Parts: sequence; structure tokens; C-alpha cells
Amino acid sequence: MYISEVKDNKLIFRAVRTPDTDTETVCRISSKAAEIIAKIRKETGLTDCKVASAMILYAAERCEIEVDIK
Repeated sequence: MYISEVKDNKLIFRAVRTPDTDTETVCRISSKAAEIIAKIRKETGLTDCKVASAMILYAAERCEIEVDIK
């Protein structure tokens, strides 16, 4: 993975310069989310796919689903 560490509940990326060989799936995101990913891409050199994937995997491990049974 391309995460250096998780510190203070923040996803810390390690800057690397490698070609993207991941299989990509199209996912539409908000313009605000795209701006955040673009900022991280510019600072780290990682692709949008790698940044978004790391964020989603991190969030998935820490999410909780509440079911409202009526």
C-alpha cells in the first residue's frame, strides 16, 4: 500500500513516483472531493486512483453502518 502511516486519525501518504498498473474502475465524485485528491496527487506524485483507493480502504475499515429497523 502507499500509506506511510495513520497518525492522529489522518491518512499519511508516502510520496513515490511509480507507474500506475492498477486496474481502474470509473467512479464519479464531487468537485470538492476531486480537488482534495488533486492536491494530494500534486504533493505526492501518486495517481488519483491510488489516492482515492487508499482513502476508501481506510474509510471502509473505520465505517459503521446503522440499520434503522421500523
